[in-house]
Amino acid sequence: MNLKLTSAVAAALLCVSAAAQDDNATALPWSRIDHNPVTLGTATAGFADLDAAAWASFRNPAVLGLAPVTLSAAASWASWMPSGDEGAMNHFNAAAAYRFGKMGVAIGASYMPGKEYEVFDLTGAGDGKFTPSDMQLNAGFGIELMTDLSLGANVRYLRQSLTKDNDYTSIAGDIAALYRIGPVTTALGLSNIGTSVEAVDGTKFSIPTSLTIGSTWDAVFAEDHGLKASVDADYFFSGDFTAAIGAQYSFRKLVFVRAGYHIATDDAVLPSFLTLGLGVSYAGVSLDAAYITANDVLGNTLSVGLRYSF
Repeated sequence: MNLKLTSAVAAALLCVSAAAQDDNATALPWSRIDHNPVTLGTATAGFADLDAAAWASFRNPAVLGLAPVTLSAAASWASWMPSGDEGAMNHFNAAAAYRFGKMGVAIGASYMPGKEYEVFDLTGAGDGKFTPSDMQLNAGFGIELMTDLSLGANVRYLRQSLTKDNDYTSIAGDIAALYRIGPVTTALGLSNIGTSVEAVDGTKFSIPTSLTIGSTWDAVFAEDHGLKASVDADYFFSGDFTAAIGAQYSFRKLVFVRAGYHIATDDAVLPSFLTLGLGVSYAGVSLDAAYITANDVLGNTLSVGLRYSF
């Protein structure tokens, strides 16, 4: 029988087991990370943002019914938590959406490898190396039910591999509704509803599920200047609460400047932090970046993404 745990991975497994004893604890918290560098630039505010169609399968599928584009494809990379104890982790993400008539579909994938470690058997002899990882795969659908009202649903597969013999998996999804009145869109949904995860001691506990509400105001002034403001709030079934407020200024839809603040209760899956963002767009191609600061753990996180829409 081989021993498949190093001290670091053993500690991670113990944390999962300990978390299961806390009534407010949840598993797979990384499933709530925002992979879109545009909304990450506004501190994740943008649940009702119709311009986030490419990333709809990660968050709000209802935008697919009213999205102002036919096709949108995006990819992003993030150097996540470089200020953490383990150093920066790489996030690789891809997403796409296609709208036809009053309906739209979306897909998405995310992969985050951890730090490679040595594996030893019971005699102390080397037994190769292993790279832990987090992965998710999404699919989504949205439809415009009537003028300015849309509904949508996502389904996703979540997997966390800590050792060769220890995987944590969950099937999860989102349901949401979105309504538009002039320059304002408002959305309401249940986010990341999913199956429970079994800890190493056999105890089962939930993934981070929440009731989400968000609103976005988007307007253009004097033809050249655009201003978008978003506010979101999540009430998690664990009893935690988060909220985000952010804004974006654009000039001729070519240059974008963003900022936002995310606030959270002490045990929320994402803590309080400040973000700044920049973007450029031309002929349907956009390059965006977001930077997280004002937090000891997430500080100095950088996300960069490329998107094409028409």
